[in-house]
Amino acid sequence: MSMRAALGKSSEGGASRFGGSRLRMAGACALLGGLVVGLVPAIGPGPSAAAGVAALRAATSTPARTRSVAMAEDAAALAAMRDTVAGVLLRGAPPGDSAIHVVRDTTVFAYQYARATARACRVRMVVNDTTPCPVSAFERWLNASGWMHHPGYDADSPDGTVFAYDRGRLFCLVEGSWDGGDDSDSTVVPVPGCTLTVTLAPLRMDDTLRWEPRPR
Repeated sequence: MSMRAALGKSSEGGASRFGGSRLRMAGACALLGGLVVGLVPAIGPGPSAAAGVAALRAATSTPARTRSVAMAEDAAALAAMRDTVAGVLLRGAPPGDSAIHVVRDTTVFAYQYARATARACRVRMVVNDTTPCPVSAFERWLNASGWMHHPGYDADSPDGTVFAYDRGRLFCLVEGSWDGGDDSDSTVVPVPGCTLTVTLAPLRMDDTLRWEPRPR
């Protein structure tokens, strides 16, 4: 056999072997492609993915709804307590005394220590005669009704007093003011009467007196 014939036969055999390899590779690729195509629907978006997205949206919106419900509950509790306080003050007043007036309204309350404000309910009692100011009687009612002293708001002077209580999620600020007279002139007669203001606001846990070291 000539060298050219031998080379030609070898080339034909190599071509046949390489051709078979290419056919086997193409078949393997086709099989792999079919498997990938078959897997795509399983890992792509589907009912389970849609349900997951819906659950995620519901979870992220739940806190907002919870806060809204809590605010509505606080507003209702404040209004109910305002009516209770007004009733307590009126029951403690002499019957038929036209010189005593009780007014209920709403206001914006600025906390002493928390940097925040809140919608609040308020009861104001004005005494225009010699009836004793009901500040002490109202504080006794707070203590008997389960309210706890809230520190950091206490202040006293000849012309009035301020203190605070809390119970549950409610905060109560009590302010009494009257004519304390003139310590330098004993002939001055104080004007009778007083004003008692009770403000009811949502209790904030960060509205507390904090001790801070003095700067050196």
